[in-house]
Amino acid sequence: MEIVDNNFDNSVINGMAIQFGIYIGILVIAIIVLIILFKMLRIPRKIAGTLASLIFLIIAYYVFKLVIS
Repeated sequence: MEIVDNNFDNSVINGMAIQFGIYIGILVIAIIVLIILFKMLRIPRKIAGTLASLIFLIIAYYVFKLVIS
């Protein structure tokens, strides 16, 4: 039975973890800003939920492109 060599570069995994953390952090900040903005504008809950979902998906797409590149 051969022993499998598990020595790989941890810097790749650390880099991916940092990118993921940045991605999630930006999305959390965006959601908090959206919630505060919609409460200040007194937008009805049903419309605010739909708008928040749509804006969140758009922000998630562009942040993902930014973090990956």
